[in-house]
Amino acid sequence: GRTSSFAFKDRQEDLRSIGQTLGVDHILEGSVRKAGDKVRITAQLIQAEDGFNLWSETYDRELDDIFAIQDDIATRILEALTIALEVTPNVTGVTPLNVADYNKFLMGRQLMRERREGPLQQAAALLAEVTESEPEFAPAWAERAITILLLRDDLSAYGSIPFEEAMTLAGEYLERARALDPDSPEMLAGYGLYYDNRSQRELAIQYLQQALDINPNLTDARNWLWRLLWQLGRFQEAVALSEETRERDPLYLPTATNISFDYLVLGQEEKQAEHYAQIREQLLAVDEARVREVETALYMMRADYAAAVKTHRPTDRSEDLWSWVRALNLVALGEPEAASRMAAGTSLEVLGLAQAGKLEEARMIAAPLLAEGQGIRDYMEALATNGEHEELVQFFDERWPSLEDFEAQVVVKGLATGLPLGHMVEALRATEDLARADRFLERFGEVLEASNREGVNNHWHTFSEAYHATLLGDAEAALGHLSAFVDAGHFLPPDFTSQYRTFEFLRGDTRFEGLLAQMTERLNQQRAELDLPPYEERLSG
Repeated sequence: GRTSSFAFKDRQEDLRSIGQTLGVDHILEGSVRKAGDKVRITAQLIQAEDGFNLWSETYDRELDDIFAIQDDIATRILEALTIALEVTPNVTGVTPLNVADYNKFLMGRQLMRERREGPLQQAAALLAEVTESEPEFAPAWAERAITILLLRDDLSAYGSIPFEEAMTLAGEYLERARALDPDSPEMLAGYGLYYDNRSQRELAIQYLQQALDINPNLTDARNWLWRLLWQLGRFQEAVALSEETRERDPLYLPTATNISFDYLVLGQEEKQAEHYAQIREQLLAVDEARVREVETALYMMRADYAAAVKTHRPTDRSEDLWSWVRALNLVALGEPEAASRMAAGTSLEVLGLAQAGKLEEARMIAAPLLAEGQGIRDYMEALATNGEHEELVQFFDERWPSLEDFEAQVVVKGLATGLPLGHMVEALRATEDLARADRFLERFGEVLEASNREGVNNHWHTFSEAYHATLLGDAEAALGHLSAFVDAGHFLPPDFTSQYRTFEFLRGDTRFEGLLAQMTERLNQQRAELDLPPYEERLSG
């Protein structure tokens, strides 16, 4: 894959090490040098195991038609590979483009892959110049649409373009690309991302699969498809896709993280440890800060929240998503107000303030986020945490015409499976809407069962099963699931029952009190690692 291959650009690395990292037997490397209107391109095929040069060639050309040069040299190299490696050449034509615009297109596409607001804005400007100068070049319209979608203003993106404005612009650019080339894989992938953001998941999957049928090496499309499979709870398909993507592009960071989540969700601890050992050295060679991001996620998965907090460095990038992720560790350690400060501007600031007893302030922070369709799940949890049942029901009724629409937008599967459904059960019961409460409770159980059939086995899911059991009034099942949660090394603050009130009926049971004691001990051990006082002292002020 491009990400993995270009990780070694301009670096003096041992070829055997590169071959091992990428999982390849042969390496094709080369260089391009330009002088005035002339270009010299060199290429050589090397055996990774011993560095033996199987073939090499130098090409001198007049720089008048870059695409003709590409086709010519690609054909010659593939012909050489046919002899050396028994590879069959497959060369397709491309739309002519002048050198200056093609340079802008390549630079824009590369900047887009950095996934940061500044480079994405530069990419958008460069691609806009290309589409203005060469309006018949379909790939530029498709990449421009994807860049705009990545610049939208929400937690899963990287910019500040209002959601509807970004969607409108991207839709226009994708239509231009489709009119020019209805089989463009970049255009199809762009539509996949577009419909994903419209919550039309099945349609998004259809487009992404079409794109990958044409070009299986579109790693971004693979990443977006993985996310959709996850949202739909199709975890077996998701992990298979992640493993295949890792083989194609082992240094692609999203997959490095995604597959860790796959293994966690499915309880495959040995595979998870093996994967981390494999990617650590590879990613250290690319970006040490990104290794810490992967480590942060892994520590959280293992409930080592103190280690996750210590892993982060002030010099690391402070994008919204990672500020939000790191703040989750502080919430887990019983420091919601500190978490809200770290996650300022994100939905977790709302939840942190609410858990710290500052609901009115949380409401003010939430208002602009909700207006953009962001932070819905955290806001609902904030209301549930504070027992605002009537407001929670009203919030639901104003937003979703049906349970199915609510589930598609809000309910997470696999991790903390279905918790918003449980919060709604409590709220509907409190407002005496018992018929709807029963339907939400039934659906909560169905979502849990579907995840179990997919092989889900992790501590957040186990806690969801315990919560569901308390809503059913099944003390034995609730204690069984909670015991499994604690036995696996996980914990919650001892006053978690103020957030999940249905656990209160277990008070007085010695087994439940013993589990609370174990969780409190574990919590305080991690708080001590961060020089925080015991949790009980924090509560007492």
